[in-house]
Amino acid sequence: MEKTTVLFATKNANGDYAYANKRFLESFGLEGEAYQGKSDFSLLQEAIAKEMWESDLKALRQGGIIENEILLQNEARRRHIRCNHQCVKDETGKPIAFIVEGKDVTLNKEAEEKLRIAARVFNQTGEAIIVTDPSGIIQTVNSAFTEVTGFSFSEAVGKGANILKSG
Repeated sequence: MEKTTVLFATKNANGDYAYANKRFLESFGLEGEAYQGKSDFSLLQEAIAKEMWESDLKALRQGGIIENEILLQNEARRRHIRCNHQCVKDETGKPIAFIVEGKDVTLNKEAEEKLRIAARVFNQTGEAIIVTDPSGIIQTVNSAFTEVTGFSFSEAVGKGANILKSG
């Protein structure tokens, strides 16, 4: 578990940590084994601790996997961690442990934000833009294209770019 990119931790039924791998500890800014026997509220910022514990409790009540996303911020950078919380029960149905698995999805979030910005530029620019596939088939157009050419979105998409040729 120490060489994986997955964040992984186990807690007892009271929510006290029993095990956390290196990736989990690094992501949450924890060191060594001092975390063992302590709860989220003893180790993490209050807002993050509440989110983590609420997800554990939801897993207890509802069963199955509960997903949440934690935003970790420090002076160096923001990181988005997507966590899955599960409650482990014994054969009588009594809760005995919680499992937390996580993945750093920061790069995905940053890429999504760049795509949102690019989409806004595409849609709000005053210049007509068409996007074609390698065969010259129009995949999408912006609103400036429809204003300049008179073609509606549905009239243009799926057609060859040669619809723009005059005469």
